[in-house]
Amino acid sequence: MELEEERLIGQMPCAWVLEKKGFFGGHKTRQGNVLITNRRLVFLHETSKSNDEEVYEDERLEEEARQRGIELRELVRDYDWLGGPATRFVDSPVDELLSENRDNWEVALDQVDRARLWLSSDDCPEQLEVEGGEKSPFRFQLYRAAGQTVEGWLRSLLGPGRFEISTGELFSA
Repeated sequence: MELEEERLIGQMPCAWVLEKKGFFGGHKTRQGNVLITNRRLVFLHETSKSNDEEVYEDERLEEEARQRGIELRELVRDYDWLGGPATRFVDSPVDELLSENRDNWEVALDQVDRARLWLSSDDCPEQLEVEGGEKSPFRFQLYRAAGQTVEGWLRSLLGPGRFEISTGELFSA
């Protein structure tokens, strides 16, 4: 049986929240992007080029929402998640993007035991936790009010048994 060709489903700018580490502890985050394909989740640590483009786009969207007098989540409801600065993710093979930084990593969708999403009622970052794979669990803060978009992508890929919306307490960064 031939495997379906890997295709990009979506990307989300996020912060990867690390657990307490080291003698002094404390949470640390790494900025980056998570790519969701039909086969895997891929975390790409920020590079100066991609970070500059994403920061500019975030600032532009926040300013547009302010000028229009609406919440950011309302503005990005119809946002083209694979346009703008994200076109490099569409134009580059996933393995090539993975090799750009030694801190990049992946987890195959068939290794994901559960994904939980915390939606926010305001423009605070929403949160995603993925359990499965070697470094599990992975925790992310999602930017641009991306929760509902991410829900659509992951629910269809993982199915209801491995994806849930959580109403419990959010983890902190």
